[in-house]
Amino acid sequence: MGRSDAMIMIIRRAIVVLASVLTMVVLLAGCAGGRGRVEADPVFTTCHDYRAHTLFGRFTVQQEKKGGRIAWGAYPKEHLTGDLYTVKVILGGRKIGDKSQRYPPHGSIHPDQARKGSGKTLEITGKVTEGGKLVLAYTMRCRVL
Repeated sequence: MGRSDAMIMIIRRAIVVLASVLTMVVLLAGCAGGRGRVEADPVFTTCHDYRAHTLFGRFTVQQEKKGGRIAWGAYPKEHLTGDLYTVKVILGGRKIGDKSQRYPPHGSIHPDQARKGSGKTLEITGKVTEGGKLVLAYTMRCRVL
């Protein structure tokens, strides 16, 4: 990787971090009314190395190369955990999976599906609830390599 490529990567990562922080500040201000609802919607980027480490938790998507397996995970901070975690996985506008479980979700998308979805948007939308009440809603969006 050349010096200019490294600088571009640093600038891109700084923009993603800044946008995530601004989004979280706005969302936290909206939650100050005591509604008990928090939403995290990190910034749109490629699926190569999508990382959103926020006040709400760690949200990641990784795709090593074009057409390669896509791994993802959503790990809320301890104060935003619950007793039910639900998630929908949508690729190119088509639902390709969902989960409903009692622990933070993670999963992967087979290379065959990743190849078919190349250039399309991957959207992973989830909710954390405690006793039926929403604790956290999040969406991870990225473009498949």
